[in-house]
Amino acid sequence: MQHQQSSGGAADSSRIVGGHEASRGEFPHQVSLQIGSRHVCGGSIVNERWILTAAHCTNGEEPDDMTVVAGKHNIRAREPTEQRVRVADYRVHDAYEGPVTPYDIALLKLARPLKLDGRYVDRIDLPAPYSEPDSDAAVLSGWGSISRGMRRLMPSTLRKVALPIVDLRTCADMFASADPDSDFKLAESNLCTGPGFRRASSCNGDSGGPLVANGEVIGITSWGSVPCDGGSPVAYTKVSYFVDWISDVMGDVDD
Repeated sequence: MQHQQSSGGAADSSRIVGGHEASRGEFPHQVSLQIGSRHVCGGSIVNERWILTAAHCTNGEEPDDMTVVAGKHNIRAREPTEQRVRVADYRVHDAYEGPVTPYDIALLKLARPLKLDGRYVDRIDLPAPYSEPDSDAAVLSGWGSISRGMRRLMPSTLRKVALPIVDLRTCADMFASADPDSDFKLAESNLCTGPGFRRASSCNGDSGGPLVANGEVIGITSWGSVPCDGGSPVAYTKVSYFVDWISDVMGDVDD
């Protein structure tokens, strides 16, 4: 996720701190977005041609330089389950203004369709438009840093953590308490989680990845505080707010 540097603290793209290693194939919708061969962000499979991620993950890159890798568990090893597909095009929401702002959402169109096998590579459902999460907690997955300090410590294997969902007012108060001088912005198009068990949280490298509840991707990891010590909340793009936009983009580009 992104982190915003300020005089009192920082917000940054997220990673999973204090979580656990996922089982192989536990999150078949999870992908790694790579620039060259370097993992930069996570993403979610909407269907065989489209990947949902954060706008800041595209970072002005040319599509030809971006690759989506599905079916991954160990990010540092070649695996028989993986599928590597070049990004043909992508669309960032028109209202996105840059790091640590709302509307941090993008869709990546793949150069060829993924082969959905239902075990290691599969799509995930979207929530109903403008719906609220009907769960008090959600699960975040990713290959983000597992360090609680400023130095990044990137794991080899996919990790997961259960996090409590908190309302936006509580989230804003928690961010303000952690960093009174920050200029972060939360909007109704955001969703937040608070610190998990033993101060578990997300960190660098988890950006763009899925926050899942009841079999639906309800959030896209966007930004949080650094260092990632788990004492602060994490902000996500609220997927239900953008379901119509997602449908419009996929239909428009496919046409």
